[in-house]
Amino acid sequence: MSVTAIGSIALDSLSLPTGEYPEILGGSASHFATSCSLFTDVAIVGVVGEDFHNDHILYFKDRNIDTSGLQVVHGKTFRWKGKYEKEAMDQAITLDTQLNVFETFHPEIPEKLAQTDFVFLGNIHPKLQKEVAQKTTAKLKVLDTMNLWIAATKEDLIQALAEVDVLIFNETEAREFTGRENLKEAAKAVLDMGPKVVVIKRGGEGAMLVSAEDLFFVGGYPVEQVIDPTGAGDSFAGGLVGYLGESGDISRESLRRAVVYGNIMGSFNVQGVGTEVLSQASREEVDKRFEAFKRMMEF
Repeated sequence: MSVTAIGSIALDSLSLPTGEYPEILGGSASHFATSCSLFTDVAIVGVVGEDFHNDHILYFKDRNIDTSGLQVVHGKTFRWKGKYEKEAMDQAITLDTQLNVFETFHPEIPEKLAQTDFVFLGNIHPKLQKEVAQKTTAKLKVLDTMNLWIAATKEDLIQALAEVDVLIFNETEAREFTGRENLKEAAKAVLDMGPKVVVIKRGGEGAMLVSAEDLFFVGGYPVEQVIDPTGAGDSFAGGLVGYLGESGDISRESLRRAVVYGNIMGSFNVQGVGTEVLSQASREEVDKRFEAFKRMMEF
């Protein structure tokens, strides 16, 4: 089944314990699509400027990522500059943000992409997420959000949630958005707003899935060294949605497996700079980690 992802495409400049990495491919749509493409057909809808190098477009095409929804407009591509310190690799320090063409981005979705089976609404303004959700005929609509929208546009976000089936966000955002310290209570508060499923990312600690029928906790896949956490959450979402798209099944059991696949894709992401390691992963390697993880969880 097909997936359409709407989100940011950026040039990231990273300051990491391993060195400086200027203007590498980043953005929520880039990480999501790289991860998702290992499972099923995926298209991206986003905007870049004239300075966006053709090598990056070839990168998408080499992974059979449909770029027919990618707008190239006059101006500069969205840029983010961040820093991670060795003692706190789970905390990004933003040094500079230049929205550039992303500031006025309005998704234009080709008809064939609007008729996708699954749609992923990445980190864009909730009003745009709501608009896209209403225009698509997807059988499953998945929304991701972040602290910026929770703090500045909470009412818009609540309206967007009424149009989707799944919300993905992290534990800090869950508590901030709902005002509930307990994650189970926070998830149930979101279920009352419209989504049928809530997935709470917990970084290296794993993830939590809550629906009316299920409560599922799973730990993170252990890696020896975290090199770069940027985009790990979007890679998690790419694995989750990609697996559901591949299987065509959104049952309780399939959703649980999808969360585990999300963790696996996040583990590849953090092991390299940007999409460096994630993009080199094979489906065979992904399934090996999945099976190894299952053995770790048996008792």
